Amino acid sequence: MNPAWPWPLAHPDAYRILSTLLKVLRGIPVTGWEASCKFGPQGMLPGRLLTGFSPRGVSRRYLEGLPRHLGMPEEIARIFAGEWSRCSRVLLGYESGITDTILKVYLEYPLPAAGKTRQACLAIRGFKWKPDDGVADWHEARYWCLSGLTPSEARKRLLESMPKQAEWIVLQTWLAEALEQACRKAGNWPHFQIMNSRDATSPRNTINLRFYDSGLTVHGLSQGVRQLGSDWGLPAAETERFLMATRNREIGWLQAGIGVDQHPFLTLYCAATRADARMALLNADDSTG
Repeated sequence: MNPAWPWPLAHPDAYRILSTLLKVLRGIPVTGWEASCKFGPQGMLPGRLLTGFSPRGVSRRYLEGLPRHLGMPEEIARIFAGEWSRCSRVLLGYESGITDTILKVYLEYPLPAAGKTRQACLAIRGFKWKPDDGVADWHEARYWCLSGLTPSEARKRLLESMPKQAEWIVLQTWLAEALEQACRKAGNWPHFQIMNSRDATSPRNTINLRFYDSGLTVHGLSQGVRQLGSDWGLPAAETERFLMATRNREIGWLQAGIGVDQHPFLTLYCAATRADARMALLNADDSTG
């Protein structure tokens, strides 16, 4: 059994918002859980949770009430109402740090059967917002999946398509090394995916790699995470605490890119459980007194 995920001190509104999210999910047949930590020059953010469900497994009434229960801004609610019937999954996310708490919804679309032709297909539309913000500020990102690539081919593509920006060179090299390590361990594992995403209203731009079933763990990436943390000026003690607590967690996805603030970042997504979600709620309760 894995040690508890290292949930951080939470924003004062975190307990109420996470309670609402978990209440919405009560009794729903979710398809799995993920916990994640985002690293960047601005610090570490391990207070991130994601889960999902098939819209075929819940009632229409449930889906129609979801935007109201989660306080979606009107425009996101309108898009959600028009799109959920086309989706293979709906993903719900929570992110909390010291300064704010954010909710997310991702609409995941069915992908065409893998073939010899490599094509970019819209895989996910993701939306994030601050509940009760009052100004209806929100962001959208679209994730495009490049079908037909194996992990080893994706690694080669990353190394051959280096951009001029130094930040991207570091990130793409880091991702390529992670792919090389996983390929040595698992070869070309099943259900591999590579996605690119762009934010519709900001400079945010990412590369996303799926590692489920590769056998790659946080421990396998620990040296590279330490180096990035050092390069970005992160406190070594905080990085070590995270790596020790999560060392045996399976890596589900790696995401690297340039954020809304135009700073580079890396996010580790790890397989999690409902027990991790309950611990996040207990931690938020402790943080808010």
